[in-house]
Amino acid sequence: MKNKEDIKSLLKHNEEEIEKTQLIDIEKELLYNYYAREAREYADEAEEAYIQQWQDEHTQL
Repeated sequence: MKNKEDIKSLLKHNEEEIEKTQLIDIEKELLYNYYAREAREYADEAEEAYIQQWQDEHTQL
């Protein structure tokens, strides 16, 4: 009987650890997506600024 309870306890612990790991993986993916989006927005803004600067320089000539 004790062995059966130990096995149930281990199974429950393993399930909890799996859930924690899955949550960590989800958090990592969300953070990756957030920073990737931020980087794209920053790159778009930099590109727009470069184009605007180039146009300003060439329309003044």
